[in-house]
Amino acid sequence: MKIYEKAVNMLILNGLFAYGHFSKFRYLFKSKRALSSSRNFLLKQLKCSKDTEYGRKYDFGSIHSIRDFQKKVPLSDYDDYKPYIDRMIETGEQGLITGNKVDYFAKTSGTIKVMKMIPIVKSSYTHYLRCAALITSELHDEMKKKYKGIQYGRGMNIIECGTEVTPGGIRTGYISGYAIKSSLMFLPFITCLPREAFGCGDDVDMKYIKARYALQDGEMTYMMSVFLSALTDLMAYITDNKDMLIRDIRTGTIDSSVAMPKSMRKKLERRLSPEPKRAAEISAAFAAGDSAGIIPRLWKRMTLIIGIGTGEFAPFGEKMKYYAGDDIRFSYAMYAASEALLATTIELENKDYMLLPDSGFYEFIPEDDDGSGKRPLLMNQLEVGKNYEVIVTNEAGLYRYRLKDVIKITGFIGKAPTLRFAYRKEQVINLAGLHMTMEHASESIRLLEKKIGVPISDYSLYADNDNVPGRIMLFIETAVDLSDEVKVRLPEYYDSILSEVNVDYAHLHGECGDIADTAVYVMKNGSYQKIRDQKIKNGIPVNQIKTLRVIKNKEQLISLMKAM
Repeated sequence: MKIYEKAVNMLILNGLFAYGHFSKFRYLFKSKRALSSSRNFLLKQLKCSKDTEYGRKYDFGSIHSIRDFQKKVPLSDYDDYKPYIDRMIETGEQGLITGNKVDYFAKTSGTIKVMKMIPIVKSSYTHYLRCAALITSELHDEMKKKYKGIQYGRGMNIIECGTEVTPGGIRTGYISGYAIKSSLMFLPFITCLPREAFGCGDDVDMKYIKARYALQDGEMTYMMSVFLSALTDLMAYITDNKDMLIRDIRTGTIDSSVAMPKSMRKKLERRLSPEPKRAAEISAAFAAGDSAGIIPRLWKRMTLIIGIGTGEFAPFGEKMKYYAGDDIRFSYAMYAASEALLATTIELENKDYMLLPDSGFYEFIPEDDDGSGKRPLLMNQLEVGKNYEVIVTNEAGLYRYRLKDVIKITGFIGKAPTLRFAYRKEQVINLAGLHMTMEHASESIRLLEKKIGVPISDYSLYADNDNVPGRIMLFIETAVDLSDEVKVRLPEYYDSILSEVNVDYAHLHGECGDIADTAVYVMKNGSYQKIRDQKIKNGIPVNQIKTLRVIKNKEQLISLMKAM
């Protein structure tokens, strides 16, 4: 970094360090009176929105308590808001569902055929800023333990900030873009990416850009993505293309095979210069061993890796630990959706998220709810070890909105529950009376890994009802090749494990014969990465890509079979 860049970097890091410690103090203070904070949020939002169309429809002006709110306002989903959202998109009309000004629409990840557009208001940015500052303070604290003097250092932040404008004049894009929109001018000082990389179109090979500029910066201190899968893919790309990347850094060029507009290539190459010393350092790092522990060999100051690596992303968390070695710490960041930033971790390496009581008003439906219409529970009524569906009311006009996320309560900090994501309600396998959730799937895969002694990099499941009797189809990709003997016994191993994990499966498969033996398919190494790369080519931002754990239809099944 140049002297002025280092100075600005230190100012930003130290400013966020101070704000992050304040944010942590604030979170812990709010946790002591969590339900009261959440109730205050609700009543403030109802007062603000009482004169909107939605507010008049449900008489927000007469609601003065949580009980009133639960009696008068029904549970909702996206379809309940779509007519209002469509009007906002087309005309820019305000005051329909919230008294706050809607200044952005967050696109959902594209896991369903119809793209949802979730309204976002300015105050939502504050929640993201506090969490980002908290993570920065953790980074700063770790750097102080490892290095003397004033702390500095840029990082690799895999972010997508490209936006479009609706016919009504409101910007739209992915939630990650909104979360950083007010920080764009500072990003080149805290990330290693050039300014031209932010908001690029599909005609740019962003994987190359990220890999090249990350490798070029030998003083990089952190790596960050929404999901750790994006970072594992980046590390795989670096490993597979190291010769080209080292050559380009040594010569100060960009390989002619890399896709990007001529104007962008010209701007970037004008500022690049040959760095033979850094190229030699990278070559030595790769020559010193295999991919295990490669990150600290490439970046001596690397301190923190940030991103969601729990639940269904646990395999990617383990893969990043393989790349990172033992001395680099992990922050599992935050639990967020386009609809709300629900929770954050308070300590490094902790996989439990603390619910943020003033980022929304939350209700909870027990996993085993019989549909009898009982009133959803509040956070003070939750039990440790139980699963609940999350209902959220936010600042942007969603009221008693069913996220369709199921969480497991792991404890409490003060009066605020701590939680882990369990599964999406849509990600459930129903087969011949079998009810199999992602919790069952994750645990069965963990036990299968233990049984075969090989890490499973990725997996998907499909309920094959065309087979007679029905069966589960399991697709797995392993870190190393399996022997033919193990491959042959995989169905036997998995059926035995699934019978331990799910009593219904033990009954329907083992006792009744209503479910046939599992069909297990071993994917070629790199297959899932190719699927993610194809999604990126199709325009889905890297931070929005999730592995297809449960295959819902034959179209998805055929696509996965082709990837084999």
